[in-house]
Amino acid sequence: MIKKTPGRAAFRKSFNRVAALYDKWRPGYPEELFAEIGKITGLGRGSRVLEVGCGTGKATTGMAKCGADMLCIDIGPAMLEIAKKNCSKFGNVKFRRSSF
Repeated sequence: MIKKTPGRAAFRKSFNRVAALYDKWRPGYPEELFAEIGKITGLGRGSRVLEVGCGTGKATTGMAKCGADMLCIDIGPAMLEIAKKNCSKFGNVKFRRSSF
């Protein structure tokens, strides 16, 4: 059982307060990573992906390019708004606000 501490809930939501800065300064992932993931897992059209803690969509965009249908969840509404914007050209990605 995970012990809950008073600051744990606040920490979980702390990224949401700096969502724009996170998106600006957090580096993305190399395209080769997603090509390798695709080779290993068969990720592609027809695949279904649940991304837990999608943040601003840094990894989401790489997986979305593979054509997989994605459901991406995050606890932070500001993070999700940026993720939706960053992934707006992909019709195969849906977002939900939720904790896991």
